[in-house]
Amino acid sequence: MASTGWALITEESWEEVSTPTLRTTQVAPLVLVPALVIMLLALWLGTRQIIQPLRKLESKAVKLAGGNFTSIQEPVGGIAEIRHLQAELVEMAHKVQDAQHNLHRYIGSITAAQEDERRRLARELHDDTLQALIALKQRVQLAQLELQTTTNQDFPKSDELNEIVVLTENTIENLRRLTRALRPVYLEDLGLVPALEMLVRETGQGMEISIEFRHQGIERRLKTSQELALYRIAQEALSTSRAMPKQDMPR
Repeated sequence: MASTGWALITEESWEEVSTPTLRTTQVAPLVLVPALVIMLLALWLGTRQIIQPLRKLESKAVKLAGGNFTSIQEPVGGIAEIRHLQAELVEMAHKVQDAQHNLHRYIGSITAAQEDERRRLARELHDDTLQALIALKQRVQLAQLELQTTTNQDFPKSDELNEIVVLTENTIENLRRLTRALRPVYLEDLGLVPALEMLVRETGQGMEISIEFRHQGIERRLKTSQELALYRIAQEALSTSRAMPKQDMPR
């Protein structure tokens, strides 16, 4: 009787222990499968609503840094924080565009004022100083003629008058070159290519070196502001080369 009682007690204890474990093993898949589905769904939603929009926004930000201000305005979707970040980037792009436009207008105004001052100075040099030097040269030449027809010893020697004539002619030529530099008439009348050819020729003569100008393609007129800007760039480059020692000049 004792051994039988012991056997019954052992069998009931095993059932009590094994039955909850077996039930848990059977129920576990039913609990894990929905959790796994929920996790995959959350991962899919995260990829769709966060990762993909962030990648699109990153690509558009790279284009924005390169100067493309329209690409950033295309919606990328995503969660509210990403949309808010894109709106901030769009606002920043508008501010950068406005700043660039204002800077261009400011530079344009300064350039226009400089060109007006150049034209005014060139006109004054041509109408006043240059005409006065031409008149001085003519007076000296008349004095030379009078010297040849008179014996009055109060007149200067003919060699001295010739020197004055040569100096006056050189000054007149320098002033003409300066007025052409201040107001490029060839640029206004003939276009950029002839103006650059004349600029190179005059610069080479003044520096006593050989400068060659080459161009390719079909010639066509640009906007006045564009031609003037390109002409001034070339003029500044040649002026810088003129100021350099000959041994340091580029070949």
